[in-house]
Amino acid sequence: MRPWLDPCDLSQNTAFSSLKYSIRLISSLNHFCIQLLNSLKEDILMKCLRCNSVMIYDKFYGSFEYFWGWKCVICGEIVDQVILENRELIRMGQMPNTRNRKR
Repeated sequence: MRPWLDPCDLSQNTAFSSLKYSIRLISSLNHFCIQLLNSLKEDILMKCLRCNSVMIYDKFYGSFEYFWGWKCVICGEIVDQVILENRELIRMGQMPNTRNRKR
C-alpha cells in the first residue's frame, strides 16, 4: 500500500470515484428520460373523448370472440375500430342514430 494514500479517504479511492461518476451518469440519464417522457406524454397517452382522462388498451371478451380496444379508466368509455367506423357512418348520415330516437 502506498503511504500517501489513506484507505479511509474516499476522495482518493478510484473505485469510489468510478461509483460517483456512474451515479451521476445514471442520474442525468434518468433526468433526460423523464424530460423526454414528459415532452412525449401528449403523443403517447390516449385521451378519452368524454371526460378527457387517460385510456388504456385492453382486451375485451364477447360471446364467441375477443377484441382489443381502448377503455377510459374514469368513465369506462370503450372505443375500438368498429365503434369508430359506426360513429363515422352516423355522422355522415348513412346509419340511423338510435340514441336520439324518442321512445
